[in-house]
Amino acid sequence: MRAVVFEHYGQPAEVREVPDPSPSPGGVVVRVEATGLCRSDWHGWMGHDPDIVLAHVPGHELADVVEAVGSGVVGRRPGDRVTVPFVCACGTCADCAAGDRQVCARQTQPGFTHRSGGLRPELTPNWTPWKPDPDDPSIPTYTVPPLP
Repeated sequence: MRAVVFEHYGQPAEVREVPDPSPSPGGVVVRVEATGLCRSDWHGWMGHDPDIVLAHVPGHELADVVEAVGSGVVGRRPGDRVTVPFVCACGTCADCAAGDRQVCARQTQPGFTHRSGGLRPELTPNWTPWKPDPDDPSIPTYTVPPLP
């Protein structure tokens, strides 16, 4: 599959082939329907975020459809429409149990601490994506077109 990748901070990104994802036993593969690209991504591209590892696929705040699930996944199935938040908490620590997922010490962030962001057709998030309200199944109208 093709993705937008940058190899050097502040240098042009390129569209290139990257490996197809496959789910871990507790993970999922999602098909990206829409993704955000904002000033946070610019800071990452400029090298202001020490957690970014090069080569890097930017993009965060994703709207997706589950494509595949790992053998240990419960509550998600192919075809589920999901969103992936900017801060993805572990869900098991004391902060998460108290409802303070935004300060989880083990959080990951798509397009930042998680190596693959949303500027690719599919990815394997290392968190359980959120499932949106089933009464509002719309995918945003600002979807990213297929990569050339």
